[in-house]
Amino acid sequence: MNAISSILAALFVLFGAGYAMDKLYIEVRRAALNHVSRGLPSLSAYTRQLTCKEISRTGKLVSHKRGRCRK
Repeated sequence: MNAISSILAALFVLFGAGYAMDKLYIEVRRAALNHVSRGLPSLSAYTRQLTCKEISRTGKLVSHKRGRCRK
């Protein structure tokens, strides 16, 4: 009887964790799509200063020639 109870408890925990992870995934995806639809991420200026590169429209880092760069 204890074995059955343990198995059922484990199944409920796994099911609950899976459900919670699914909800978390949906919320994170929704937030990411909302952020992307607004344009470039807020860290673009910092990335540009730090690496002397910027994010292109295709999402890749490309070199730029303007402003100061940290070396």
